[in-house]
Amino acid sequence: EVRVGWGSPREVVVDGGRLKLDGEFDALAAQLDRVRARMPKGEKKEGGGGTTVQLKRFDVLYQGSIGKAELKSVTFERLAEHIVVKAEAGSADTSMGRATMAGGKIEIDRSGDEPRIAGLSTDAIELTADLGAASAVSNLAAVTSSSGDAGHRSRLATVRSVMRRASDAFGQYVHPEGVVELRGLRAQITRGEERFSVGPATLRFKRDKERVVGEYVAGASEESAAGTDDRLSIRASFPQEGEPLVVEMRGGPVSLAGLGLKEGEFHLVEVDRATFRANARFEIDPQGEVLGFDGEAKVENLSAMLPQIAKDPIKGVNASFRGSVRAALDGSNLSVKGGELELGHVRLATTFDASFEPPKTDKDPPRLRLDATYEVPLVPCQALVDAAPQGLLPTVAGMRLAGSFSLKGTAKFDTEKLDKTYAVQWDTASTCRVTEAPAMVDVARFKKAFKRVVYSPRGERNVEIETGPGTGAWARYGAISRHMELAVISFEDGRFSRHEGFDAEAIRNSIRENLRKWQFVRGASTISMQLAKNLYLERDKLLGRKIEEAFLTLYLEQALTKEQIIELYLNVVEFGPNVYGVQAASQHYFRTEPSSLSLSQAFYLASLLPNPHKEHFGAGGALSPGWLKLLRTVMKHANKVRRLTDEELEQGLSEIPVRGNPSPMRDPNAESSTSSEPGEATPEFDPSQP
Repeated sequence: EVRVGWGSPREVVVDGGRLKLDGEFDALAAQLDRVRARMPKGEKKEGGGGTTVQLKRFDVLYQGSIGKAELKSVTFERLAEHIVVKAEAGSADTSMGRATMAGGKIEIDRSGDEPRIAGLSTDAIELTADLGAASAVSNLAAVTSSSGDAGHRSRLATVRSVMRRASDAFGQYVHPEGVVELRGLRAQITRGEERFSVGPATLRFKRDKERVVGEYVAGASEESAAGTDDRLSIRASFPQEGEPLVVEMRGGPVSLAGLGLKEGEFHLVEVDRATFRANARFEIDPQGEVLGFDGEAKVENLSAMLPQIAKDPIKGVNASFRGSVRAALDGSNLSVKGGELELGHVRLATTFDASFEPPKTDKDPPRLRLDATYEVPLVPCQALVDAAPQGLLPTVAGMRLAGSFSLKGTAKFDTEKLDKTYAVQWDTASTCRVTEAPAMVDVARFKKAFKRVVYSPRGERNVEIETGPGTGAWARYGAISRHMELAVISFEDGRFSRHEGFDAEAIRNSIRENLRKWQFVRGASTISMQLAKNLYLERDKLLGRKIEEAFLTLYLEQALTKEQIIELYLNVVEFGPNVYGVQAASQHYFRTEPSSLSLSQAFYLASLLPNPHKEHFGAGGALSPGWLKLLRTVMKHANKVRRLTDEELEQGLSEIPVRGNPSPMRDPNAESSTSSEPGEATPEFDPSQP
């Protein structure tokens, strides 16, 4: 349909049809410029004689080296000062993924010397991208995988470069009052087995005081967002040269499902119940060296599968953080001022500064310097249990506590100068006591025969045994050689009689030595803690298990006497493959009864506890010289701290345990209780460490 005026067509209307474009963008743009140059220009005054062009319900198809695209039911209207293009639907496919769109509209302002975008919007847009399969992002992936200072600088330089180019393009092609608004935005990004989803949301770009501002709003519909808090806004100003990159996050609480997260992403479950809110500011300095965080963030009813923390899903996490954080992006420094981490109704307040230096050589450990203060203000003891989300502490679920608890401490050290700088201390004020224990935890179970599941020699927890008072596998406290109790205390827990389940000095020493070696080389488990593990817990290294161990230790120390703890411990602990309890161990190694164990035999059995699957006898059955030296070193220390008399020590130093023999062999070259063998190294032994 063509309407003709006196000088030229006044109106051109095309209804239906298809426009197919093949080639590269540059070539197509050049052709479009030539077509525009030949088109008559409309007058800019009202009632002018310009040409009005309308194209209705036509499709546009594009095919090029970067992919293909299609717009459905396009409407093009050229007015005096504006061009308006609408499309009911559209799609695009590239090597990086796919995009689909509904209700797209772009308005071009022609009032100036150069046409500019006055508005660009969508009713809905969905993006999917597979970063693992996209060859087009190989260079970006290479930058992303870079490590160290050069890596993070490259990543930041890439981000800043993209933002500068986008800002320049926005200034060149978008009208000063123009707005780009992508409503109904959904995106799903995958990389390998990982997946991340967002939306529906609105992504908006506009000018604000000569700067381009981008804002991502999610969680609520556009109609309700203005008057409610059930949305989350992430706002960033595109920085100019020499300016920091600032991102502000405001809003909530909004459900994780409302943010677009799906079940399984980031190990999350029940995303419709979890909510997130924030009031925070992030800033990266102009040099790209330091990331700052100021504000607060909170999650409620968060649930996740975290196999490194617990075997079952953790549900109902309520946690928040507020404070000021500064982190060097190369990983060299992290500082927190006025930090408050809250879990349930338990609050940890901390201020610290930590610096890290990578190893200078392959043989050197890293260097860590820390200066910290921390405090748990007074809280009911029950709040400590209640703060744990469902699934984290299944063994102590239902435990009830009375009393109150508080903690305050400092930590300061330099791992390069630990002997001079190590100062880690804390003070606790605790009146916690267990008033109700779950049925499977109650120690009344262990006052008669009971069944327990233990580990097979292959490390599988699938062997059920019966033990307890009245069974043949049980040895009463009075029927166990006194040497056995002294031996396990000497090897495992030197302050057993003086602590209430937790040895603060052993914990401090353990932290120091593990820092020195930069690996786990020394634990701090007391006999009571080991008993809790053997009675109730599996051998996994989960965080939840360690927390359960603490509550169970507290309970055992309150429910049992020290003699009862020793009796129970010696009857359940593992002394070798399928060898559980001192009754079985005495028979297995020496064919004798627990009451008849000699000093050297008892000390040998105690020495097995850290690694019960390794024996130390020679070909003839006698104990190896190296292990015998260890036993005698520990005996001497026991004598020094008055656990053993001089006569007992003299007797022990004259014995050599023999596999399968009830009586130890006499050592013809036995040393005296005060002598030592010159020129021979003494095995390392720290009596304060279990």
